[in-house]
Amino acid sequence: MKKQLLLLISLLFSLTVWAQERQISGTVTSLGEPLIGVTVVVKGSTIGTTTNFEGQYSLKVKEGAVLQFSYIGYTTKEITITTQSKIDIALIEDAEQLEEIVVVGYGTQKKSELTSAISSADGEDLRKISTGDVVTSLQGRVSGVQISQSGAAPGESPTINIRGISTLNGNTPLYVVDGAPVEDITFLSPKDIADIQVLKDASASAIYGSRGSNGVIIVTTIKGTEGSMKVSFDASAGVQNIAKKPMTAGSEEYQQARALIDPSYQYIENAPNSNWFNEIQNNGAPIQDYSVNITGGSEKIRYNMSGNYFSQEGVLQGYDYERFTGRFGVDVQLTDKITVGQSASITPSTNVSGPGSMPFDAVRLRPTDAVYKPEDEREGLNEYSIYAPSSNDVANVAGRVARNDYSQKENKIFSNTYLNYDIIDGLTFKTQFSYYYTTWRSDTFSPTYYIGPNDLNNVTRAERRQNIRSNYVWNNTLTYQKVINKHSFSVMLGTATERLVHQTLGASGQNIPSNAPHLRYPEAAQDGYLGWGTKEWNSLASGFGRFTYAYDDRYFMTANFRMDGSSRFPESNKWAAFPSISAGWNISNESFMEEATWLSNLKIRGGWGTIGNQAINDGAYTTTLSNYDYVFGPDGQRYPGLAPDVIGNSNLIWETVEDKNIGVDFGFLNGKITGSVDFFERNTKDMLMQKNVPPHLGYPGYPGEIWANVGSMTTKGWDATVAYNIDKKDWSFGAVLNLSQARSTVTQLANEGEVIWGGNSQRVNNMTRTEVGGTVAGFYGYVHDGIFQNQTEINSHATKEGQLIQPNAKPGDIRFKDLDGDGQITDADRTYIGNPEPDLVFGLTLNGAYKGFDISMTFQGTYGNDVINAMAPYTYSGDLGNSNVQAGVVNRSWSGEGSTNFYPRLAGESQTENFHRFSSLYIQDGSFLRLQNIQVGYTFSKLKNVDRLRIFASAQNLFTITGYDGMDPDVSGGYWGIFDRGIDWGDYPTPRTYMMGLNFTF
Repeated sequence: MKKQLLLLISLLFSLTVWAQERQISGTVTSLGEPLIGVTVVVKGSTIGTTTNFEGQYSLKVKEGAVLQFSYIGYTTKEITITTQSKIDIALIEDAEQLEEIVVVGYGTQKKSELTSAISSADGEDLRKISTGDVVTSLQGRVSGVQISQSGAAPGESPTINIRGISTLNGNTPLYVVDGAPVEDITFLSPKDIADIQVLKDASASAIYGSRGSNGVIIVTTIKGTEGSMKVSFDASAGVQNIAKKPMTAGSEEYQQARALIDPSYQYIENAPNSNWFNEIQNNGAPIQDYSVNITGGSEKIRYNMSGNYFSQEGVLQGYDYERFTGRFGVDVQLTDKITVGQSASITPSTNVSGPGSMPFDAVRLRPTDAVYKPEDEREGLNEYSIYAPSSNDVANVAGRVARNDYSQKENKIFSNTYLNYDIIDGLTFKTQFSYYYTTWRSDTFSPTYYIGPNDLNNVTRAERRQNIRSNYVWNNTLTYQKVINKHSFSVMLGTATERLVHQTLGASGQNIPSNAPHLRYPEAAQDGYLGWGTKEWNSLASGFGRFTYAYDDRYFMTANFRMDGSSRFPESNKWAAFPSISAGWNISNESFMEEATWLSNLKIRGGWGTIGNQAINDGAYTTTLSNYDYVFGPDGQRYPGLAPDVIGNSNLIWETVEDKNIGVDFGFLNGKITGSVDFFERNTKDMLMQKNVPPHLGYPGYPGEIWANVGSMTTKGWDATVAYNIDKKDWSFGAVLNLSQARSTVTQLANEGEVIWGGNSQRVNNMTRTEVGGTVAGFYGYVHDGIFQNQTEINSHATKEGQLIQPNAKPGDIRFKDLDGDGQITDADRTYIGNPEPDLVFGLTLNGAYKGFDISMTFQGTYGNDVINAMAPYTYSGDLGNSNVQAGVVNRSWSGEGSTNFYPRLAGESQTENFHRFSSLYIQDGSFLRLQNIQVGYTFSKLKNVDRLRIFASAQNLFTITGYDGMDPDVSGGYWGIFDRGIDWGDYPTPRTYMMGLNFTF
């Protein structure tokens, strides 16, 4: 009887509970339009959902529960559940929430109160590009930022400059991730980005002191949100091909060119017709990108977890990159005053790199050379010796690819912990500790092989290198904010300590017993053992502060101050101060502008500040010793010893950049048209750079280098952004155009009359020149003044006295300008013949949507810059290094009077100076317009248990409009860095990518 009674009570209780739950549904709107993605949650719980594309929602709720409707930019609404089954809600815009908040150094500000030059990029837009690198996704999207991807093989980051160049010693910006300064952001997946802010002037970046001289990129990652758990999944896969291959001559045209260059050339019957570039390319190289993101939480705890897998084969053989990124984050409100948070990520990756300079080598190999030895000559040869020898000084690239064995594994761990304590109303203390740990290991093996007497290796060699870098940053800030009537102000004081430790370890050995894969390690070596290891470290201590003031949303002022002390400088010069100040006036909020209803925003602002640069080697002020062998006695015996290796400079001081900026922000037609224009001037003094030590000083490590303050430079320019957005019920359209220009001038070098040369190749040297009064790495050479069409023109190219200026010239040769008028062509006739800096850098982003369809396009390019085609000295004639020639060179070269006035006759180096003399023959217009990315998608609505499902197809680097005849006009530089900018060395080619994918959230 008791059991039956208990069963009856349980049944009644269950029915009562069931009766208290009800299915609630409805629609959320604003001004009659449905709102998509509104969070509908039972207050105090994780039970909830989001509205679909019709603004509709549905979930089970107990009677008496409170339903909370929240949406960014709108006032949150709460409804207590009684007997309703249908609840329709109209949300009202919240003017306070609609005010965009921008992340700045160690804090945030309202966008309307900004007085500095700051640009933004939304993470949702960046996630539309399938790339393994966050920086690449910014290409063409931010004014004042130039990104060049040329030469960036899989796993490598592109070159980025913010407002041109600031120094001769590296122009990489500082990266800040969720408040923590880091060396790079390669550990992040673009799918984890919420937004990016780019601090472009000193009034914004001076708060980062010595690390902000090249601009600052602030990255905010996706965080957990209050509400039910959301799971988002993104997947895309596709193929890549080389966007533009170099066009080289086949055997027939090559032999025609050789016969013109060398009349004694013997034609090869039935010669091979090798296309060497085809031998190294990897058509249809796969690329994959998969990610999952989980967010959710309650009023007290918010969490997020994500995972990303990215893999990319190279469009050249021998390249492969694979990376996995795992992240998690949690924010916990412990009390009403204390919030703590922790985020961490781990990013293991593997990068296999092919041999260097492969495109450059492939275009120079002769098509008349076979790729492989004949079958009857391969017997008894190992797999690396079956390739045919080349007939010039370039090794068989197919053989180089086959025997290349280089890989690197990297593991990056990033941890970020913070505590936020609201001491009293308006007064907040925050402490944050971040740790970035990187391990890097590379393995290299050189097998034995014999291709020919000039292409062989008789001794196997294995090498392993390992680097470990650990970097911690500890920030502490105290912030006070107060609003008094129309006055609002904030004061922030802070300290920061940083320490970086870098350790290296390496070993190598020779004479490994065989080429077997399981023996390709130094421990298998039988002799030639070498081992090495180093440890270096540096630290930075800082104190900083900021004061902001605003009156009546009309007048604004911001002042920053930072003091940095760096262990990289000598004791007397360790500390430096970096102040900045900026102000703004929002004219559109003045009473006399009330009638200008067409004007939604007009603000002028100006700023000044100084920032520093401490990017020098650790202990650069100290002379160090290294191991060297010395030879003594008549028998020439070697003795180990020590000698100075790194030469220190105890007079080093900080490099300092003074920056001035004036700008205007504007908006028209209720914010449909918005934009900004900024003008800037940046003056850098006491530039830090390594200089060569003269060999007569006797340092064994020649060419020895010493760090020194080498001079000053000025960079002037402007950047602008204009955006248009319209949003209707069934369709929307948006366009963002950004434009910029930055021009640099060297104003002082350490020694009077000093010149810095760059751009050296095997055949043509000193292509760039840096000196006072000129741009950095201006192109310097002879002026091509047309082609001598006949002997009369050669005779006319003479002095007043009748002396021939080019007495050895023949019809078809280049007429060079005699600039100094001495009657001959000498080094004194060289001048500036090109400029790598564009007159204009631009980007255009277009977005459109109609019902479920959407499309986005990003264009980017440059105008007015010049490019040096460093392959042209070889491929324009084929004589230098006995190289192959460009396709079509026979028909375009001078062949008789009137045939061309630009391309000279084909002749040997001993007969003419047309090709080995660096001239404007090799300078080309580098202007281009590229469709960087296009994506077309469709979003399905009204799917059960799925908040969002979207499918898409995309293409990257779909086309490039340019007059440049090389592979890619968007070049970044080469071995010499900034002194090689604008030179196309035939680097890793830019891929064209086609992808399909889907995004869904439930």
